[in-house]
Amino acid sequence: MAVTQTRSTAETPLGAGLLYVAATGTTEPTTSADLAASSLPSAWREVGYTEDGSVWKYDVKSEDIEVAEELDPIGSAITSRTGTLEFKMKQASRRNLFLALNSGAAGANDGTTVEPPDPSAMVRVMLLHVSNDAGAVRGVLFRQCFNVGGLEVDWSKAPKTPLLPVMFKLEKPTSKTPWIAFPNASGVFA
Repeated sequence: MAVTQTRSTAETPLGAGLLYVAATGTTEPTTSADLAASSLPSAWREVGYTEDGSVWKYDVKSEDIEVAEELDPIGSAITSRTGTLEFKMKQASRRNLFLALNSGAAGANDGTTVEPPDPSAMVRVMLLHVSNDAGAVRGVLFRQCFNVGGLEVDWSKAPKTPLLPVMFKLEKPTSKTPWIAFPNASGVFA
């Protein structure tokens, strides 16, 4: 019997994709077809340009189950799972400062002053990463996110631009998983 060959350049996506943000509880996409910008409800908005795209990390920790009679563990138990979504917002807008400060997804982009919110007033958001190569839309929805990264704005000489770096921690919302992937028809999700 021959080995199944799975090497495919079609499964090696290129590009940073786009990030969208919405308030928690916003209508979620249900299929990859729902990820097209024209199909998303108006409560979703683009985050905008980033410095280097985004990085999703999902870490699973485990502990070995050991017994006195064996040198090797007899099993492993998962003890925790944690996830983050990190990116540096290139668009230093009021709206993105609002997002970085955990003030919500929909902050107005006007000249109104911004102050850091009281911790009791901070809110979670939903984030959505969408990629679209030649009409093959796919992505990952992060259902409940909270920025746990510090804020560092670098006002340097051009060509550098100020960035708003964020590290959103993925949390588990009630009765749902922290994230859901939407592969395209070929099974590619990233």
